[in-house]
Amino acid sequence: MRRLYKKILYELDLNARETLSNIARSCRTSQQMVSYVMHQLLEKNIIQGFSTIFDYSRFDLNSYIVLFRLFYTKKTDLDNFLDNLKKVPELSRFELLEGKWDVYAVFLAPNPSYFNKLLRKVKMDNKNVIRNDMIITTVVTYSFTRSHLLGSKSSEKQYVIVGGDRGRIDLTENQMKICRLLLENPLIKIKEISKKTGLSFLTITKAINYMKDEELIRGFKPVIDFEKAGLTCNKLFIKYQHALLIEDQIVSFCREHPSVVGIVKCFGEWDLIITTECAGSKDFNKFLTEIREKYENMISDFEIMKVLKIEELRFVPKNHFEEIEKHR
Repeated sequence: MRRLYKKILYELDLNARETLSNIARSCRTSQQMVSYVMHQLLEKNIIQGFSTIFDYSRFDLNSYIVLFRLFYTKKTDLDNFLDNLKKVPELSRFELLEGKWDVYAVFLAPNPSYFNKLLRKVKMDNKNVIRNDMIITTVVTYSFTRSHLLGSKSSEKQYVIVGGDRGRIDLTENQMKICRLLLENPLIKIKEISKKTGLSFLTITKAINYMKDEELIRGFKPVIDFEKAGLTCNKLFIKYQHALLIEDQIVSFCREHPSVVGIVKCFGEWDLIITTECAGSKDFNKFLTEIREKYENMISDFEIMKVLKIEELRFVPKNHFEEIEKHR
């Protein structure tokens, strides 16, 4: 990608709802050029869409990662499985992988019992395709800005934390309506929200700002097609020996590394999942060498999986707000 395209993509990664004028000012270009580049990024499918980052823990939900290994004799078997998975309302994220596992899926559920029933149904509905699965429970997720787009050297990046031990927030009916629309369309204009809800511009703006201040809404980000953006995305799964000591050290290291875009603290088979985006395998190998040299004696095991594509990304179940309205 051209340098200007990367700069604008970086600004969208900071805040996809930012005004054209502010993005133009940050990139030292015109609003017309920003509009043109955004159109090109969408038309070329470098940006597949956008996502509102909600902190699911504020809705009293927990996050569960499931790795699926599939067996299929033809592509339609995989396509059918993916279509079935997309129909699961509690699905938060799923990615196609290259390696030992084929699919990385994240589900949101209020408790382990609910999740267990959900997963059993998914496995039953796809029993002819799923060969094996692994469950990993999420503790907390760090989402970092894509500073690698600017060619930045090591420096501490902006980030948001999703999940963890956070209290539930009870929203008003109007706030729920706004959240529902932001879930469906993260870039929806205030004018359109007003038209759909009957709320004033001031009420909508105050509600969104309140939910940001309470850290229920954590941001708005683009979903990128790595191949079309000229990037390689990898997940590094780590099992370590000295929990608290190495965890803090690795997280601190990742916060300063431009290639790292996400960290999941978890428990189960793995303790940490690091997501990287690099210009090529050479850059990723350099990152891997760095982390191994620093923490080789503390890491008991690790595994690498390449992410081929993000197929779905949302931070609350797609029917969450409808279900709440039904029970009110």
